[in-house]
Amino acid sequence: GGASASVGALLFCKAVQMDLKVKFDGEEIIITKPGTDFMLAYRKRPDSPTLKLTGSWDKPHKISPPVSEFRAQAFQAAVSKARELGWIV
Repeated sequence: GGASASVGALLFCKAVQMDLKVKFDGEEIIITKPGTDFMLAYRKRPDSPTLKLTGSWDKPHKISPPVSEFRAQAFQAAVSKARELGWIV
């Protein structure tokens, strides 16, 4: 049953990743996860083509597997949106 378990985990990860909501309000890219308090907001740095974290629902030092996973996926989603907006090449 090892193979089927890893396939299930892979599908679960994809489902979790697709559960993020990405919104651009004109200034910030805001990433939320429905059903949770998780929220991160990013802005383009004025002096470089990188993103700056400008808002978080929680303290940045709080660590847990779900929080770490959300932060990683939210950053990837923000980068994708920033590319769409032409902030990052």
